[in-house]
Amino acid sequence: MQRKISIILNSNASSNQKFFLGMRLAIIQIKIGLFHLLRNFELRPSSKTPVPLEYAPDAMLTEIKGGCHIKLVPRQTDQC
Repeated sequence: MQRKISIILNSNASSNQKFFLGMRLAIIQIKIGLFHLLRNFELRPSSKTPVPLEYAPDAMLTEIKGGCHIKLVPRQTDQC
C-alpha cells in the first residue's frame, strides 16, 4: 500500500514539473510576441472606442461599455 502511494505521488510530481515548464515557456512566448507587436506598431484608439470611456455596471470585472477597440498603426522607423 505504501509503495503504491509513493509511486502515485512521484508520477504526479514529474508531470507537474513538465506542466510548470510548459507554462513558463508559454509565458515567455507571449512576452516575446507582445514585445515584437509593440516594437513594430503603435496602439491607438479606434473611432469605435467611446470617448469618454463608460464602464459596464453589470459586468463582474471592469469592462468598458461597447468594448475597447484599438487600431494598430505601423511605426515609422528612421534608417540611418
